Amino acid sequence: MKFRNLVIYLFRDDLRIHDNSVLFHACNTPLVTYLLPIYCLDPRKINLSNLSRFSVNKNEEYKNVKNDKNANNDMNNKNDNRGEEKMMFESPKTNLFGFDRTNKFRERFLAESILDLRQSLIKRGCDLLIRFGNPEDLVPQITKELLKKYKVLGLYLQKEITREEIHVEKLLISRSPVPLKFFRGSTIFQQNDFTSIPDIYKTFREQVDELNHQLLPIPLLDMHRHFPPFPRIPSIYDETNNSLNVSTLEFLEKLVSTPYHQRTCIPFKGGETSAIERIKTYLNSPVTSPPSKQYYPPFSLAPKKPQKALAPIAKYKQTRNNLIGINYSSKLSPFLTFGCLSPRLAYQKIVDYESKKPGGETESTYLIKSQLLWRDYFKFMAEKYGNSLFHIDGFAGALKLERIKNRSISSIQEEGKEECDNGDDNDEIIENKKGKKWNQDFDKFRKWANGMTGIPWIDANMRQLKETGYMSARGRQNVASFLVKDLRLDWRMGAELFECLLVDHDVCSNYGNWQYIAGIGNDPKGELLYFNIIKQAKEFDPHGVFVRVWCPELSKVPYEKAHIPWIMTSEEQKRSGCIIGENYPKPMVILEAWVKNYNNNNDDDDKANRINNNRIIR
Repeated sequence: MKFRNLVIYLFRDDLRIHDNSVLFHACNTPLVTYLLPIYCLDPRKINLSNLSRFSVNKNEEYKNVKNDKNANNDMNNKNDNRGEEKMMFESPKTNLFGFDRTNKFRERFLAESILDLRQSLIKRGCDLLIRFGNPEDLVPQITKELLKKYKVLGLYLQKEITREEIHVEKLLISRSPVPLKFFRGSTIFQQNDFTSIPDIYKTFREQVDELNHQLLPIPLLDMHRHFPPFPRIPSIYDETNNSLNVSTLEFLEKLVSTPYHQRTCIPFKGGETSAIERIKTYLNSPVTSPPSKQYYPPFSLAPKKPQKALAPIAKYKQTRNNLIGINYSSKLSPFLTFGCLSPRLAYQKIVDYESKKPGGETESTYLIKSQLLWRDYFKFMAEKYGNSLFHIDGFAGALKLERIKNRSISSIQEEGKEECDNGDDNDEIIENKKGKKWNQDFDKFRKWANGMTGIPWIDANMRQLKETGYMSARGRQNVASFLVKDLRLDWRMGAELFECLLVDHDVCSNYGNWQYIAGIGNDPKGELLYFNIIKQAKEFDPHGVFVRVWCPELSKVPYEKAHIPWIMTSEEQKRSGCIIGENYPKPMVILEAWVKNYNNNNDDDDKANRINNNRIIR
């Protein structure tokens, strides 16, 4: 019997056709005649708890989902479940504090991205097999079935760098009957572009500039070409798991029906098609009008004067700290998170934009490229220092341990073994040593998470996050600083909540940024970094428009007191219909540093922006 040659492509966070290294190599493998793209709806990353029961392998560490034992025979036999142990899929939780790991907005975006990818593959003569379950269980089973009729040349997939994804990769390597081939595609640059990855971002950025934007050639696929066809084997092609009797496509369509909040800043469909359209709009489409009136309540001081028609990117330096609307920032992050947009293509498009402008690079393009490079840098640091990304001492703890290891044994002995234990992989030891800097007061945390701190600037940002799955970069920095520096709560509590709520959650960027704010990242500012909440609120929401959008209790509060409603007199509280402690919470804390910024004297930075411990005010 003559075997037909087939390559399996396991899609992960690379849901696109363009600039896709895995797809490029899969389609160009010598003698390949068939291509099987697969996407697994992993119950550790998407909530499948409302599905029917399924079979379980008790011995797996993650309670792995397995196909029906008769899956290799006839998946159309949907009712033959005898002898199986059944249980419900559990709702995925975060590792440390057990928060819900995902939300309806991210699941909608993911579902749209998967369906868009499938349509793109169908247009090119292929298809996408979508299954419920863990890839380390499903893919080896499917591969064994394929080997009956095909010569499977390999399992191709994108290389990931954090612990859970690496765990899956190790299991696939041990279980797969065919070799695995890994390709990288989640960053602009590759680690081998650099002699070494420096521990300071500024040095990294200097090295990037020395490369003079010479990116590796993008392995482009002709967007109109036909890919190798999809293998037509009924036993693997059926879109329903026979122990679930639930269509994966029906499940995804249900997720897509989740409505967006009317004031969301990211009203985009997930998927490569939408990603390409968004970057074209951001780089090329002149925008003159202010944000839609739906973002502004009647009291708003919304801009009315016509603005000069410029592409949004041209105004990024001026708009990047805005809070309301769509075009104040690129909003590319959700597309980058799921791999709908190649970061390399995004970076190259900006470089191309610069090449067409007199003078080339502008302050705006420099800043937005820097955001993309920070994303690269956090991934490189996560790969360099491994699970330190999640440890309470962060990268700083890993760096300290590395310095200790590089010293002589005698110097270590002089300083004592106790210092060496700071870098131990045992979180319990690290907690005892460093965790005392923060606490885990869940009553305080719940007020912060639900936007009920009594501090409008914090509450508005947290409510926006909860209601829409998105928060501005400025907001993220401020709510993080408040949690860690003002409430002294464990930074990992905030990081895990962001993991749950953000549509654009990227594990390396999220945890890396929280470490940066907490002062335990690899930034030389360290503990000095601090955000004065009232100063920030007055500077970036001077008329209180944003806080009154998301905190309607404050809608009649005079704008000069919208960020500090607790200073209103009893009469003012009655007139505004906002009794502090009744209609709106009393503030959890009031810091002396805030009082200096109650008036709009933001020019008095030298005196008003320092605290006794010399923390830097941003």
